[in-house]
Amino acid sequence: MKIKYLLVGLFIILTTKGYSQFDNYIEGYIVKESRDTIIGKLKNMSAEKSCFKIKFIDSNGNKVKFKDKDVYAYKRGTEVYFKKSYERPISINNMQGYMKLIDDGVIKLYKFNYVVRNAGTMNANGVMTGGESSYQQDYYIEKNNNFLLVRKMGFKRTMAEYFSDNKELADKISSKALRYKDLKEIIRAYNKRQE
Repeated sequence: MKIKYLLVGLFIILTTKGYSQFDNYIEGYIVKESRDTIIGKLKNMSAEKSCFKIKFIDSNGNKVKFKDKDVYAYKRGTEVYFKKSYERPISINNMQGYMKLIDDGVIKLYKFNYVVRNAGTMNANGVMTGGESSYQQDYYIEKNNNFLLVRKMGFKRTMAEYFSDNKELADKISSKALRYKDLKEIIRAYNKRQE
């Protein structure tokens, strides 16, 4: 009798695990560089992983792997990501990742999430200590195919100049009535005025 319960329990666990492996996938699609669209499901991942990885299941339930060079954009649920080049303080190569589209208009606003890892230090005993990771995010804006990292330092000067065609907005930025923390509001106000 115990064996019967054990077998039933094992069967339930195995079948549940088999079905649940795709539970964390959300309807969406991939847009290839050729602009072909493939409909399926994408794995729901953290904001940081979403900027570097795609896990995709096609409409037949098969896992499909894509090389980064073959993907132009993807949509997972209501979130849309585009492949873009990003900046790092010390970068030799053109580095690319997927940026989440926050606002779509004359000026597009993107958010890029990433992890910064600090190596730590070696103590007198030869043991590494203090290696930490922190989660960061950068915002980028795009207008007329010109792509710009929005920096906190120099925000007032750079953004007042960038939005100089909208005097009211530029003046609010110059007077610090609108700051870096208000970037989404700035972009929405600019785009609304351009409609």
